[in-house]
Amino acid sequence: MKLIRGYIPSFGVFGELLDLDGNHLAYSTERLWNNNISFQSCVPEGVYELKPYEYKGELETFALENKALNVQVQATHNRFVRWGCCFHGANWPHQLQGCIAPATEFMPLYNAAFKRTMFGGSSSGVALGKVLDYLHDSGDRTLEISHQRAVVAA
Repeated sequence: MKLIRGYIPSFGVFGELLDLDGNHLAYSTERLWNNNISFQSCVPEGVYELKPYEYKGELETFALENKALNVQVQATHNRFVRWGCCFHGANWPHQLQGCIAPATEFMPLYNAAFKRTMFGGSSSGVALGKVLDYLHDSGDRTLEISHQRAVVAA
């Protein structure tokens, strides 16, 4: 699977998840890059192995692992190593802690909690189901993350 992403300063990182044949699976929402700081930054670009992971004891999903980039599945006490970076549902970048949230659409959405329009993804649960179904059905266990271009807010 591939994730091609761009950045909207002050909002987040948004991209498109593609299957091995280059077909669209979903859009994605992530936090902004913050020097790969655990629970505060999107993960760095690179190739990751996807491993089965249980998110918050209930969602069976996949987590990213690339030890050369200091991202692993299992918890660690080493503050320089990221862990638990997985796919799960969320509509806003601030709802994530270094994970990737699939979405059916990427667009400006009104956030009632912040009382302003913000960029986010819609129908994250539906898109997450599609991504997880693809990973289960295809046997694909890699994610290549690349940066294509900066996304500029209008």
